[in-house]
This record gives sequence, structure tokens and C-alpha cells, in this order.
Amino acid sequence: MESKKAVRMALILSVIFLFLWGLCHYEPLIALLGKAISAVLPVLVGLALAFVLNLPLRFFERIWIHRFGKQRNKLRRGLCLFFALLTILGLIALLSALVIPQLLRSVAGLWERLPTYARKAEEWWQTLNAFLESRSFPFSLPSLNFNAEQLPQTISAYLEEHGHRILGISMRLVHSTVSALLTTLLGLVIAVYVLAQKERLGGQLKKLLSALFSPKNANRTVTLARLIDSTFSRFITGQVTEAVIFGALCFVGMLLFRMPYALLISVTLGFTALIPVFGALIGTALGAFLILLDDPTKAFWFVLFVIVLQQIEGNLIYPKVVGTSVGLPGIWVLIAVTVGSSFGVVGMLFSVPTASVFYTLLKEFAEHQIKKKRELHGDLP
Repeated sequence: MESKKAVRMALILSVIFLFLWGLCHYEPLIALLGKAISAVLPVLVGLALAFVLNLPLRFFERIWIHRFGKQRNKLRRGLCLFFALLTILGLIALLSALVIPQLLRSVAGLWERLPTYARKAEEWWQTLNAFLESRSFPFSLPSLNFNAEQLPQTISAYLEEHGHRILGISMRLVHSTVSALLTTLLGLVIAVYVLAQKERLGGQLKKLLSALFSPKNANRTVTLARLIDSTFSRFITGQVTEAVIFGALCFVGMLLFRMPYALLISVTLGFTALIPVFGALIGTALGAFLILLDDPTKAFWFVLFVIVLQQIEGNLIYPKVVGTSVGLPGIWVLIAVTVGSSFGVVGMLFSVPTASVFYTLLKEFAEHQIKKKRELHGDLP
């Protein structure tokens, strides 16, 4: 007993010492953590990709079992994993083939119409300045005079003059892109290896938990892992289904109302709809900006169309297709996304299932405590 108390006290003192050392040397600690994260980043990416790929893998394995029975063999896992990879990569290739050419055409069209936009901006600026002068405001806007026809040549000359800076930024961007691609490819290889022997890895982890913890704590850890897996799986499946339906309805509606950039904007809205609550707002703003440069009137009707579509999709389609995918009340979804926005897009995307896990655990804890009190003191108010 005394030896256990001594070990516990030594651990507590060690943690306090490390915490105080970290406060005094936070800069090298942050640098060390950055290097550690960079070293294990391919593994983290691989685990994330394995989790995502496991969803279509389960789907194909259910089809295999229904057709050929439950007998496990290497052929089943290999073929199902191949079809899962083919599905994900095929969807990415299809979307790229559809969106990238239209994006390039849109950028080229915007560049050609740049003088027209410049003239309209100058006319609007002069009209606003004349309105302020007619109302005897105590201030006036500075003059906005530039040759609209020479604007593309002016921009090109500026780019040539500052080419060395732009080249440096471009090189850093290319380096970051290549590094991200290599990390993703390495993570994909790790994901394939993990999924190829996931049952074996799961058994090894259970043995490790049984060796490190008591049976009760080991079972609690396994239960928690299953809860996290179930919650995140249902969330990703629900959000992807909602995004596909929302993007498809947006595409059909924009074609019917003859709005420009229908495919590009619909795919953008579909991707941003993966972010709960605020995703559709971001996609709507980007789409409205693109249409505004082409036709301001259609931009207004586009915003109105998306608002109506969101109401239909959110109140009629989403509950039927997805339902309460994570079992989290609406107010907690809003709070989770707001807090998660502090950590960027990734934080907004995974804040809801993370909050759902904590919500489920807190709910089970509260129900367990109430049950214990009722057993001791009778009915509670």
C-alpha cells in the first residue's frame, strides 16, 4: 500500500514539474510539439482516411455477405477494399472533371469582362458621390478615375513588376501542395494496411487495454470507442447524404431558372453543406458573389432560391433521409459549431459529433446518478 502511494505521489509531482517547465519554456515546447505532430501527421491522416474508407468498405462487405455468406477470406476483404477505394477516387475524379473546366472558363470570362465591371464600378461610385453632394453631406468620396479598358494590361504590368515576390509565394504554395499530396498518399497507404487487418489490430488493442487497465476500465474504454465510432459514422453518412441531395436540388433549380455557373455553384454548395449550420451560408455567399459579377438581379433571386430550398430540404427531406443522425438537440449543434469555428473548418466539421459523444456520456452519467439516488432516497422531484 505504501509503495502504491509513493508511486502515485511521484507521478503527481512529475506532472506538476512538467507543467511548470512547460509554462517557463513554452516556445521550445510548442516547437517540439510541432515537430512531433509533423512526424506523426501521415499516421493521423492514415487513420482518418481509414475511418472514412471503412464506411464504403462496410457497405460492400454487407453486399458480399448477402451474396456469398459470412465466410471470411482474403478475397472478400481485398475486393471490397478495392471497390471502396475505386468509389472514393472515382467520385473525386468525376467531380474534378466536371468542375475544373467550368472553373477555368469562369475565371477566363471574368478576366474578359473586367473592363466592363470597372466601368460599372466607376459609374456607381460617381452616382453615389453625386447623391452625397445633392444631400449636402459634410463629406465627399475621393475621385475614382482609371482607364477601364487598360485595366487588364495594368494588372499584367503589376504582376510582371512584382514577379519575384509572386514567384516566391507561388513556390511556397507549390511546396505546401506537394507536401500535402505526399502526406495524403502515405496516409492512404497506411489506411489500406489498417483496413486490410482491422480485426487483428482491434484484437491487439483490446489485449493491450486488458493488460494496462482493470477489466472494468478496459470495458469502459471499448464501449467509449464504439460510441465514438458509431456517432462519427452516422454523422458523416448523414452529412454526405444531405450535401448530395442539397447540391442536386440546387443544380436542378438553377438550370430551371437559367442561372449562370449552375454546376460550379451547386458543387460548391454541396461541399460547404458538409459543415453544419454555417456551411450553406458560406456556399450561398460564394455563389451569390459569382452571379453578382454576371447579373446582380439573378444574384438576388439566387439568394432567395437558396433560402427557400434550405427550408424545404431542412424541414421535409433531411428528417426523412437522415433524421437525428447524432441525437444532439439543435441548440447544442449551434453551440458546438460556434465553439468549433475557433479551430477552423476542421473544427466546425467535427465539433457536432464530438459534442454528441460528450452529450451522450453526460446524459448516461446523469441518468445513472439519478437512478442511484432514487434507490437510496426514493422518488425524486
